[in-house]
Amino acid sequence: MAERASQAARRGDYRGALNTLDEAARIAPRYALVYQYRSNVAYLMGDREGAIAALKKALGLEPDNALFQTNLRRLEQASAR
Repeated sequence: MAERASQAARRGDYRGALNTLDEAARIAPRYALVYQYRSNVAYLMGDREGAIAALKKALGLEPDNALFQTNLRRLEQASAR
């Protein structure tokens, strides 16, 4: 499902990608990758707040994930400007 969402986002079908990620979150709500992908799609849509919220959820599931931490820090710094 994550790969399907990724492909949809690459085609510019952000709504379709989010719908697929919604379905994935219902099936596997504790799978951090779903929220990382949601963050990526939100960012591509220009929704930095949504991207930040999704990364925070991912970090709640994997608090030691360095990639999530770095991406969150970058997004928050960019939003502060």
